[in-house]
Amino acid sequence: MKTIDRAVLEELSESYHLLSKAFKWRMDFYKHMIAVAYLHNHKPVNVYKIQSMMDYMELNAGPHSTFNEGVQFLLSGILCAYEDDPEKTFDTMQEYGSHLHAIGFRKPIFVPVSTYVMSRVCDVESYESHIHSSNKIFEQLSRRHPFLTKADDFPLALLMDSSQTDVATVDAYYQALLKRGFIKSEGLMPLAFVLSLSGKDKDQVAKDCRRIFQELGGIRLKLRLEYDVVLGLLNLIEKDADELIEEVHDLVRNMRHVRGFKWLGKDLWVTMAVLIIYSNYLDSKEGVDHLLELARLTTVTSVISAVAIQVS
Repeated sequence: MKTIDRAVLEELSESYHLLSKAFKWRMDFYKHMIAVAYLHNHKPVNVYKIQSMMDYMELNAGPHSTFNEGVQFLLSGILCAYEDDPEKTFDTMQEYGSHLHAIGFRKPIFVPVSTYVMSRVCDVESYESHIHSSNKIFEQLSRRHPFLTKADDFPLALLMDSSQTDVATVDAYYQALLKRGFIKSEGLMPLAFVLSLSGKDKDQVAKDCRRIFQELGGIRLKLRLEYDVVLGLLNLIEKDADELIEEVHDLVRNMRHVRGFKWLGKDLWVTMAVLIIYSNYLDSKEGVDHLLELARLTTVTSVISAVAIQVS
């Protein structure tokens, strides 16, 4: 295993340990995602700042807010990992949330996730226009895929609008994935969107994704449908597919023996491994690539939604 990968897992384990000690009764998956967020932004976990942010949310969210205790913990951790002024960002998210409520989105976890996405991709001055255009995209998705499109797809609509990717383009990648043997599922549309950000031939990337999916299955890391989106990140990395699969396998093999990670299960092992590999890839590039960052954000929000549905 590469030294950098071992150091990364040790850092993740230490971050998870700090979070578990300070927030014993919070969902383990949220602790893992917060640890990955701090790792991605190259910051040490600050449990006191996270607790302070949770207190701020509790004080300012109101009794009927969709920011419940579990969501408060997750978003407090992510905001503290990425934002210089997390309180100010939360205030803005609250304003966004009131407008989402007005157009009918009220479900806990999905409204907070949507407002977080908006805080990353919207200009404060034009957010109402962004909500309006994203809602149109959401309605188009609902018409094309009425049995698969639910409230948890609104963050995807926001991301599609931010990248100026139309529904027809994403749907073309979606159909290419179906032709390659993928099954219709809630995780397939986010994967199609991530692949569309590559600008590559839809049939070729669908073929490449199917191959990676099958190779992972061959080493007992077959993903459930709702986690297919992580395949898109691997496809965006400019590296040989066999090498990437070996990196994922290597990280997962070692993750099984890391404190706090050995009980995650293969879907989340692969997810964590891919996020680590992708973060390293982003770090290796000069400057920030907006589309590559959107792909990461799409994957994270999709996985959070998948886990939230499982435990709800």
